[in-house]
Amino acid sequence: MSFHRISLLVGLALVSVATLAQAKDPPDYAALIEALASRNSEPDTSDGKPRPPAGFDWKDPSRVADAFHQLCHDGSDELWEELLKHLDDKRYSLTMEFNDSGDWTNESVGDLCRMLAYKHLADDVLDRYIPRDRPTRLIKELWTDLGEWRKARADKSLYELQIEVCELGLPEVANLPDWVSDEKKDKTRHKIEAQIDELKMTKKAAYRPLVLDSYKIFGPKPRPAPNPPRTKKSKKGA
Repeated sequence: MSFHRISLLVGLALVSVATLAQAKDPPDYAALIEALASRNSEPDTSDGKPRPPAGFDWKDPSRVADAFHQLCHDGSDELWEELLKHLDDKRYSLTMEFNDSGDWTNESVGDLCRMLAYKHLADDVLDRYIPRDRPTRLIKELWTDLGEWRKARADKSLYELQIEVCELGLPEVANLPDWVSDEKKDKTRHKIEAQIDELKMTKKAAYRPLVLDSYKIFGPKPRPAPNPPRTKKSKKGA
């Protein structure tokens, strides 16, 4: 067999391997979202501090958190559409604290799905550029009526919806608080316009993984710190 024929066969084999790698089945998003449902009853958080019910399974929050972590690191259009199907899922999922506030809240499956769906639609393309204390009209519309908002635009893909959100957000820049300088407003406006141009060019939804560093999840029980190793006392005069 000639060298060129061997090279061709090797090349075809490598292409086949690459094709198989690219053709692997996508994650089962419905199963991952189903895994967000806790097997526990929710803790009592009436005073901001979680008190678990009797028989609370301390291992289950880790299982749920693992599923949530996987969803936080996926930005596919397919996941986004699946999240929208579960916005009203009232089943208890996790108990979380944000930014060391001391205020723990119980989150449902629907709460977490809404958090991720809103993030993919708005946080990844608009909210990252505009300060949090901007006018909240657009946030309220997208957060509370997200499912209906999407149904009214059923013919659009996620990247097209992100473009629309950016275009809706541009006028909000002028309404930012007075302490935001005109120079800052201009830079913010240019960043949003650049984001729109990128979305139109790539025709692909923008995405950033959701980093959970600011969140604490209740359970499992922390393990006690190990006792420090004993050190042998040196003999006097040694």
